[in-house]
Amino acid sequence: MLLVVACIVMVVAGVVQRLTGLGFALVATPLMVLLYGPVDGVLVVVVAGAVAAIVMLATMLGEVDWRRSLLLATAGVAASPLAAWVVHVSPPQALLLIVGSAGLLSLLGGRLVSVARMLTGTRGALFAGSASGFLHVASGLSGPPLVAYGLNDRWDQRSFAASLQVVFLVYHLITVAWRGLPRIEAEELGWLIGLSILGTLLGVLLARIVPSRWSRLGMLGIAWAGTIAVLVRGALAFLE
Repeated sequence: MLLVVACIVMVVAGVVQRLTGLGFALVATPLMVLLYGPVDGVLVVVVAGAVAAIVMLATMLGEVDWRRSLLLATAGVAASPLAAWVVHVSPPQALLLIVGSAGLLSLLGGRLVSVARMLTGTRGALFAGSASGFLHVASGLSGPPLVAYGLNDRWDQRSFAASLQVVFLVYHLITVAWRGLPRIEAEELGWLIGLSILGTLLGVLLARIVPSRWSRLGMLGIAWAGTIAVLVRGALAFLE
């Protein structure tokens, strides 16, 4: 039953990634953390997300803004050692709260845009990259600073969505380098990766018929439910 739920989540996350350009981790991370724990749950999403990013990038390679992508990715890599240290010294219940808080920040990211006018140009890219790289290694969720930067710097949406796949791929790889692979059965991980690819390809078809508003509402509903559950579980763990 656990594997069935995890597989469904991966398909949905892959679909959302293709429909919106981001959201794979936002949908998958809270539920994967509940299923596999705060360490392996994040790493499962990181590994599957890397493969999904490669698949999506293959269909949008010509849209990538390499200068912005490399600025964001490099800054994120520079911030990754601090995040890896935080993960290393934090107990499991603290990691649950970190993941839940990052999810909450992602869901409320729209408010961040209105107060982050500094996120433009090279300085803005370096700041956003550092913040998102730290969040990614610590929790698997890195969206809010990237979204704020993209909107404030008036980045074309298609180029932004394509370029994020480069950034996410680098973040995924550096997270695995610091934290390792998830400690689950290889066959199980293979199923989850394969279904994330299936979801991404399914999203290509659904993008032609599903209104973007519907996909966004579905993504937010799943993400809110998972994030609240993770925060509650983390709070209860501290009380035990």
